[in-house]
Amino acid sequence: MSLLRGYEIRLEVFKCSPHSEAVGCLVDLHQDIREVMPYLNGVLKRCRYNPDAPALEISHEGRGFALWARRIAFGGVTCSEEAEHVMESLQQLINDTWARRDEITPSERRGPCLSPLAVFKLLPGLNCGECGEASCLAFAAKLAREKARLVQCVPLASPDHGERRAALVAMLLEGGYEVPQG
Repeated sequence: MSLLRGYEIRLEVFKCSPHSEAVGCLVDLHQDIREVMPYLNGVLKRCRYNPDAPALEISHEGRGFALWARRIAFGGVTCSEEAEHVMESLQQLINDTWARRDEITPSERRGPCLSPLAVFKLLPGLNCGECGEASCLAFAAKLAREKARLVQCVPLASPDHGERRAALVAMLLEGGYEVPQG
């Protein structure tokens, strides 16, 4: 039986500046999903879980979501049809995870928040552009969202930056990121 069977999506438009807007989605759930959160936390990477709230932050198909017992929030959509498509995919993930819960070890771990600024502090700070970005901060933002790979930072591979690289690799691995070795 499916855990999440129904929901209502509300689109909210937020003014980011006088010249730009962003669309966010608030989804009111017809069922309480708190019981699936430890299982999602057990199978997904890059989760931040607070069992006391209960609340779970996840990344799914390149998009960030905040889940609570009876509400979900996400952004980056342009219309209601896209929001519905995104929510259908998340509903499938929730229900598939719930259906497989006997095969999954639930996890109460509270994953770290990998912020672009934390990543930036461990980069060489040369703003050389060899990664394809205009600055190390821009690269850090993409790396934190898994839109870039660590190997793109060429200076980080030099022995001069070995300690920074080791610390960054440890941070990424702790956050559930895949880091190619070599």
